[in-house]
Amino acid sequence: MAAGRSISWGVFKDALRTNPKIRFFPSKTTLGAMVYIYAPQNEDSDERGLWEIMAVQSPTFFNEVYFQDFVTEAGKWVRGYNSFFKRCLGMEGPDGKPIFDPEKIKKLIPDAYNAWRGSKEVKDKWFESLVTPEQRIALKLRAASKRIAGYGDPIGGKRETNTTYTF
Repeated sequence: MAAGRSISWGVFKDALRTNPKIRFFPSKTTLGAMVYIYAPQNEDSDERGLWEIMAVQSPTFFNEVYFQDFVTEAGKWVRGYNSFFKRCLGMEGPDGKPIFDPEKIKKLIPDAYNAWRGSKEVKDKWFESLVTPEQRIALKLRAASKRIAGYGDPIGGKRETNTTYTF
C-alpha cells in the first residue's frame, strides 16, 4: 500500500465539487475511478454527455486518497491526488476555461500542488515491472543509440521515419 500523506474521500470530493460540471464514478472492478466533465454539447463526449478527464484511486479499494502515485503489490500503477491536480492545471474544459481553480483547490487541500518528483520514479518502477530483463536491456540500448548524420535527414534537418541508428 502507499505510504505518506493522504486525505479523506470527503475532502477530495469537495475539491472536485469546486467545478459543478465534474462527475466522479468509482469502479467496482478496477482500482481506478474515472473523473469526467459534463459537456453534452462537446463532440468528444460520450453518449451520456461525459468527457473523460483521467482516472484516480477508487474508494471501492482505498480508504483514503494518497498524495503520491504508487504501485500496488499486484503491480498496478495508481495515481495520487498530487499528480491528478497538477495534470489538470493545464487542462481546459469545453467552455475554454480551466477545469479547476487552483486557489479553491489549495484552500481545501493545501499540498495539492506541492513539488514531488517521485511520480516519474513510480511510473518507471511500474513500467519496469512489465518488461523482462532482456527487454529492459534492449530498451536501454535503443535509448542510448546515436543517429548517423545524413541518413534520413532532409535539408532543414527534419527527421524522417526511416532514420538509421548505430550502437
